[in-house]
Amino acid sequence: MGMKRVLLAVDGSDYALEAARSLAFFAPAEEYIVLHVINTPSMPYYTQFDQTLSAEIDATLRKDSEALVHNIASILSTDAGRIRTQVSTGAAAKIILSTAEEEHVDLIVTGARGTGPIEELVFGSVSHRVVTHARCPTLMVKRPVRSLQRVLLAVEGADDAEAARHFLETKPFKDNVQVTVFTCPPINRPEWPVEIVSMEPHVQDAIASAKGFVDGVASQLVGLGYEAHGHVTIGIPALMVTQQAAETNADVILMGSHGRRGLTRFLMGSVAHAVLHRSRCPVLTIRLGETSPHS
Repeated sequence: MGMKRVLLAVDGSDYALEAARSLAFFAPAEEYIVLHVINTPSMPYYTQFDQTLSAEIDATLRKDSEALVHNIASILSTDAGRIRTQVSTGAAAKIILSTAEEEHVDLIVTGARGTGPIEELVFGSVSHRVVTHARCPTLMVKRPVRSLQRVLLAVEGADDAEAARHFLETKPFKDNVQVTVFTCPPINRPEWPVEIVSMEPHVQDAIASAKGFVDGVASQLVGLGYEAHGHVTIGIPALMVTQQAAETNADVILMGSHGRRGLTRFLMGSVAHAVLHRSRCPVLTIRLGETSPHS
């Protein structure tokens, strides 16, 4: 049970530090890879002076990067498994994803937005590409994680609920957590005027069906040893997920993600993308059908 290998992708920002600290709330993995990617500025043409300057820049960046990954490694929990540091040069998202594949990692952890002097890890570019294309679960940390006791599991249907169940079955968290299984069912507007036929029975049927679904998922999680219950809200899904997370003081939002035509489509279309931008707490996404791709 638990994770074998975790990839912690860091830049020089406070978000990277918080991403590292968040791992204290996860069950210890066998190995941690602390990765920093140097994006060396390119020059359109090189003179001897340019080559010398470029070499000096590279040496300085590498020295700073080595210090960074060793500093990050030093704050990982003392009960962490083996810790390995890595500094690479190139396109950050591509190297993070390729390293995750080559090293068969079970989880990628990174800050959601960085503004450090060494490397900028900006949500919408690097972080977005990592979440979008990673085959393994990804954790995006935007703020300090003070505890990890309450999980908001946002589900759309049976596929992502099953993926989340498989993930939680591995007991990824250090301590037992309370899980709120949440869904926001779509209410299709009728083609006829609402004055002709009341929407209320339709809405109540949708709520009842959704409640039965999340209660069933919660029951499965109770069988795995979790404290879990279901909750349903009608409204705009992305807003409802982030609102529910705030109301329940969720420490992390757990969501599934879908892959289609070689690209990744998030749970409920663009909802997970919006949640990743709006959420104040970390968001953990799981790729459907690939919850444990290397186990």
